[in-house]
Amino acid sequence: MINTPDFNTMLSQLIATPSVSCITPDLDQSNLPVIHLLANWLRDSGFAVEIMPVNDRKANLLARLGSATDDGGLVLAGCLISYAMFRS
Repeated sequence: MINTPDFNTMLSQLIATPSVSCITPDLDQSNLPVIHLLANWLRDSGFAVEIMPVNDRKANLLARLGSATDDGGLVLAGCLISYAMFRS
């Protein structure tokens, strides 16, 4: 049985999880909390999940449903970047 929260809960948790990427080191944050949050939801939904470290604070996420030998499978891969917005 799938054990993921409803859409509104997931969206709220994603928005509440700090993960700003910034070229200013003092503002740059890890994306690992978001990666692990998404990985848990995807695992609970039946995906095979691979977390690929980029460095000690950043990672990429690959999620697969099905396999390459199936007639159809699904791969989710993307860039998880949240940018800080500055106003002048």
